[in-house]
Amino acid sequence: MATKEQIRHDIEQVAAQAEGFGFVVAINDRLPYVGVDLVPDEDEGRPGELDSVWFAQGEEAQETLDEIDAMAEQFNTEREHCLLYKLDSAGVLSDFGF
Repeated sequence: MATKEQIRHDIEQVAAQAEGFGFVVAINDRLPYVGVDLVPDEDEGRPGELDSVWFAQGEEAQETLDEIDAMAEQFNTEREHCLLYKLDSAGVLSDFGF
């Protein structure tokens, strides 16, 4: 079984790779909504455009926020990193070539 520090390392590693790939997290606690977009390669010639990867609002977003906030606290890391890790574990990011 992985230790807390190993899981934290895995979360940070996935998040760093995902951010380097171009994934961007947007969180709004007041509405609430949570989204992940992908900034296209400069070679695609679409400056300023984003590809929507995953989005939740309302109750689904609040459940996701509660989950990633608890995870961030447990593993002492950023909630955005936990979201990227969660989506990667679910295979969502791989649909976009990650």
